[in-house]
Amino acid sequence: MKLNLSFLTIITCCHVLNLQPINIDEAPQIVSYEFVQHPNSSYYYAYETSDGQEKKEFGNFIEINGNKVLSVEGSYRFTADDGVERKFKYTAGVNGFHVEPDNSIEFDDRIDPNIIKSLLG
Repeated sequence: MKLNLSFLTIITCCHVLNLQPINIDEAPQIVSYEFVQHPNSSYYYAYETSDGQEKKEFGNFIEINGNKVLSVEGSYRFTADDGVERKFKYTAGVNGFHVEPDNSIEFDDRIDPNIIKSLLG
């Protein structure tokens, strides 16, 4: 009974979310990939796909208070649904994960008054 219920749940979710099968022939293909692991455990990897997605990342261990901590720097880019290319840089380490968006992206830091009204009831 548990298996049948799980299967029914999956089918229902697919129907509600209107999930479509992925055509593997239309999926972006990896056109380049590189991974380098250095003897000191630092690494570099990069890839690019046929639809222009790109990611590059470098990671190494730094010593803080006698502990080795992974520190990462990277970037990625892709073309959004609106046709605009988005670029981001990021760092991760002892101070958390931080993303620096491309300057061409405008953010509106104001909260929509309708959202505030909905929260207040």
